[in-house]
Amino acid sequence: MQNVWMKAGLAALLCLGCGAGARAVEVPTAEWEAIKQKIGEMDRLKQQVDEMKARGGATPVTSSVVDVAMDNKYGPNTPATTFKAPGKLQIGLLTQIWYYDIQRDNRGFFSDPGGNAIADNNLSNDINSFRIRRTELKFVYDLNECVGVTLMIDPAREAAGFPQFPSNQGNFKKSPTGNGQFSAGTSTTITGGLTGGLNGTAGAGVPARLLQDSYITYKNVIPYVDFKVGQFKAKCGEEGVRDSANLDFAERSMIGFQGDNRDLGAGAHASFWGKNCSDPDGRFQVWAGIFDGAGSFYNPGNEQNRSDNNQSKDFNAAFLVRPLWDDCWGKLEVGASYYGGRHGAQSIDTSAYAAVTATTPIVPQCYASKGN
Repeated sequence: MQNVWMKAGLAALLCLGCGAGARAVEVPTAEWEAIKQKIGEMDRLKQQVDEMKARGGATPVTSSVVDVAMDNKYGPNTPATTFKAPGKLQIGLLTQIWYYDIQRDNRGFFSDPGGNAIADNNLSNDINSFRIRRTELKFVYDLNECVGVTLMIDPAREAAGFPQFPSNQGNFKKSPTGNGQFSAGTSTTITGGLTGGLNGTAGAGVPARLLQDSYITYKNVIPYVDFKVGQFKAKCGEEGVRDSANLDFAERSMIGFQGDNRDLGAGAHASFWGKNCSDPDGRFQVWAGIFDGAGSFYNPGNEQNRSDNNQSKDFNAAFLVRPLWDDCWGKLEVGASYYGGRHGAQSIDTSAYAAVTATTPIVPQCYASKGN
């Protein structure tokens, strides 16, 4: 009888165990898939750790809580948010520091004591020195796919007291007289002046240079065409309009220096045969613009950060063709540019004209142009 009860008890326990086991297997499919995925990730991580240990005993670096939080808020590949509007902000900095060593001599660039009685001993430009040539801080903000803003400042441009080397820093070392000739025995640069500078021969100073680029861009509105308005470089020449970071040498050439001019105006740029209708770097490009054109071409670089000083505006046009543009056949560019308008004449004798006031006439303006 005792054996019968024992057998019955064992049978009951087996039934309960089978029921419990059956209930344990009843797991929802979604949870079971999640468990298998986590187990798979753990197996992959274990395999990576084993491989790293096998290569050199290195241990993996895990992301901290701060890194995870920053990634979730700002990236990766997450657009920055400014004033509750999504956008993309790029910040760049370029600094260039020189040490120049000037050869000691006793004759300057314009020294001609025998022929024209010009004495130039070059002493003012004969001193070796350190110099901070550029400190360009640039901000490029794309508000959306159609509107963008560019701002660049260069505090180094406000520095004074450095010589203007005729090789690449400026083409003149002498102050011109009223008839456009160079004054004997002087070694100052043409200022391009803000007062009385209608003809570009006389003035009391140069415009502020801290603000370099400041313009708004409109793109992806008209296929193949983008627009720009504000202060920027007109498309004239090839080297002058390049960013300073993309120069082949430390400084521009004498010809390239003539195109390194910023002015206030508006321009349009069309690009064809690119990757798509929004590619600004196509194989055929055209530029057209209108600018203030203050000053004269004898003073390149003095058009920025100042109002116009004549009633007319300057016109700029350029084109670029790339017959060859691939790594196999090579790369070839062909282009031309033009810039012209009413300016002060350097050769006009202004001594007969009184200072410009509300009642006196404006000094006559002549048409001037340049191209490359």
